[in-house]
Amino acid sequence: DMSTSSKQKSATAHLWVLDPVVRELQDCPVATARDMAELMNVRNVSILTSKNCAAARKFRHAYNGSSPGMSVVPALERTKTAPYLQPEFLKKSLMSEQMPSDEIVEMSYYPGLDSNLDAGEIARELVEQVNNKHYAKISSTLNFHSEALDRYLKPHRDANIEENTFYASPKGSAFIMPCGVLLPLEASALTSNTSIHLLSGMRIYLVYPPTLHNMVILHTHFQHLGNGSKPYYVDVCRQMEGGIIFIQRPGEVVRLRPYSPTVVFATETSVAVSYRCRYQEGLRLRLKYVQVLVSQVLAVRFVSGQEAATALEYHLLQLYRDVYTALRGPVLNRGSIRELGAAWKEAGFRFLDLVRRYMPEPSTKHIVEKVPKL
Repeated sequence: DMSTSSKQKSATAHLWVLDPVVRELQDCPVATARDMAELMNVRNVSILTSKNCAAARKFRHAYNGSSPGMSVVPALERTKTAPYLQPEFLKKSLMSEQMPSDEIVEMSYYPGLDSNLDAGEIARELVEQVNNKHYAKISSTLNFHSEALDRYLKPHRDANIEENTFYASPKGSAFIMPCGVLLPLEASALTSNTSIHLLSGMRIYLVYPPTLHNMVILHTHFQHLGNGSKPYYVDVCRQMEGGIIFIQRPGEVVRLRPYSPTVVFATETSVAVSYRCRYQEGLRLRLKYVQVLVSQVLAVRFVSGQEAATALEYHLLQLYRDVYTALRGPVLNRGSIRELGAAWKEAGFRFLDLVRRYMPEPSTKHIVEKVPKL
C-alpha cells in the first residue's frame, strides 16, 4: 500500500515532496502505483509543468526531429469551455434500469476481462462506482460510446477541429478507468491527433516522442507481445528516451500528436472522453513507421484474444486513402508534397509489402494500381 509504506526506504525518496505527480502517486492506495513511481527516478523522464520550460523544449526538439513543422508538445489545457462533470451527474447520465443501456454501446475492455465475468454486469458496476475514487476491484479499462456524453461535448469538439483535417471522429470514445488501472504503451493512439477530456478523477500521463530510438524499442515491444511474451512495461520505458510526465485533473484536456507512445495511469477512478482527428502533418510519420502500427495491431489483438485481419485491413486502407487524398486534393503545399514524397520514397515499398501480406487480393490490386506516383 503506497499510502502507508515508508517512502524513506524507497529509491525515489528524495522526490516524494518535490512534485504533484509524485504526491499523487503517493496518495494512490493501489500497489501498482509503485511501478509508475519507479519511472520518476529514470533520467530520461522529465516532469512537465508550467514552470518547467526545459522539458517542453526538449520534447519539441525530439519530436520535430521526426516530423518537422508540427506543434508537438502534449498540450494540457483548462479553458472556460473545458468539459467537467460531477461523478454523480455522470452516474445518472449513464445509468438505467438495465445495463448496458442505450447510453453505453460498443463496449470493450483492455486488458480483456476474465471469461467468467459478464461484460454488461461489469459495466454496470463501473458506472455505479464512478464517484468512489478508490474503487479498484476491476483491473481493466472500459471503453464505450455514449450519446449522452457526446451531446454534452459536441460544441467543444467542433470548436477545436482544424481546417486541414482528413477525418474527425463523429463520436467520442468514453473511458472508465478504476483506481490503479494502467493503459500501457500498446493502447496508444498512434495514427491520430487525440483530445482527451477528463470529466472526473485523476490521471497521470507518461508520453514519449517518436525518435527512431523509441520507435525501434516500441516495435520490438509490440513484437514480443504479439508472440505471447509479457514484457514488464517499466523495463520497456526505461529503455526509451525523452519522456515527459504530468497530471491531468478534471476539466483539463490533454492533446496528443501522432506516434507519441503513451502510458496512462489512474490514481483515482476516472471518466474521460476522447476524440480523434487525422491531419496532413501526421502522414510522414504514419508512412515512416507503418511497420510499428502493424506490430501494434497484432499485439493488441493477441492480448485481447481477437483476430487481427479486419483491423489490419482497416488501418492500411485508411493510410492509403489519406495519402491519396493529400496528393489529389488542394490540401498540401509544395513543401508538404516534397516531404510526403521523401517519406514515400523511403517507406512506400514497406507499405506496399504490408498491403500484399495482410490485405485481401481485390484491395491489394486496387491499392497497387491506384497509389499515386510521386
